[in-house]
Amino acid sequence: MYLSLDEITGYELEITSRCNANCPDCSRTTKKTLELRNIQLDDFKNWFTKKYVKNQIFDFCGTLGDASVHKDCLQFVEHLRNNDAKTISVVTNGSTRTPDWWKDLAKMSDVVFSIDGLEDTNHIYRKRTNWNKIMENVSAFIDAGGIATWEYLIFDHNEHQIEEARALAKKLKFSEIIFKKTARRFVLGKDTRSYESARNFEKIIQTYEIQCKWKKDLRVFVSAYDKLWPCCHWATSGQGIARLEGEYDMNFNNLNQYSIEEILNSNFFKNDLEASWESQNKYWPCALKCNVKTGNIEWRKNDRAVAF
Repeated sequence: MYLSLDEITGYELEITSRCNANCPDCSRTTKKTLELRNIQLDDFKNWFTKKYVKNQIFDFCGTLGDASVHKDCLQFVEHLRNNDAKTISVVTNGSTRTPDWWKDLAKMSDVVFSIDGLEDTNHIYRKRTNWNKIMENVSAFIDAGGIATWEYLIFDHNEHQIEEARALAKKLKFSEIIFKKTARRFVLGKDTRSYESARNFEKIIQTYEIQCKWKKDLRVFVSAYDKLWPCCHWATSGQGIARLEGEYDMNFNNLNQYSIEEILNSNFFKNDLEASWESQNKYWPCALKCNVKTGNIEWRKNDRAVAF
């Protein structure tokens, strides 16, 4: 079994597929078509009753959208807080809303600000964001007592600013700054996409050994399309979802039709997913993102965190 309800310690939540930014290698930017969706607050409250919220970790961290864009974001956070969530965190580019909104959030949730550089570089990857607005919101949140982390994706164009960013993070009173090696294939002025034959790659990934990071962390993912997935990578995997369409009723993980517990007891979660890791018929998202050689576990060994 992938994870039972009693084993789960946390959920990653994508409450909207909408975003104010236009980052070049984001899943929302690379998709040919994208259905814009918001999770409805009343639906969310029905899915996450106190039974599913109490003592759990909740991270608003989407693969497509920025939670702060959702008109009811504060109400989602408030619901979790009122039902005894263990911790709540919102991951954001920080270039939305007003300082007063961020002051309100500071009373209920931690925030991870995704800022990839300084005033002259952050916008290169975090396109359509505004440095001055981000700094204003960061200051409002921290000054209101909020606990803030700065996550900094390292690219060629911002690597030279790491020490300066560390000094700024300390000055602004972030709790820590995390410098992260990224698998995002963005180089300024270049097309770095891979055009390797999908057929050949399909053969290669079947040889990979899989160690699932999400199973290890005891977490699952809720997408903006009302679906419960093993992880964020499954939620945006065209190849993975296309294969499932031939194997399952595609409402098997729809939270408006089944409870979290019922979905975890479906054939996919209970039997087929984990069995595939030892087979020669591995699912794409698992083989790509959680293989021992090049997957997320290996990438994250290079992260550097500086606490203050």
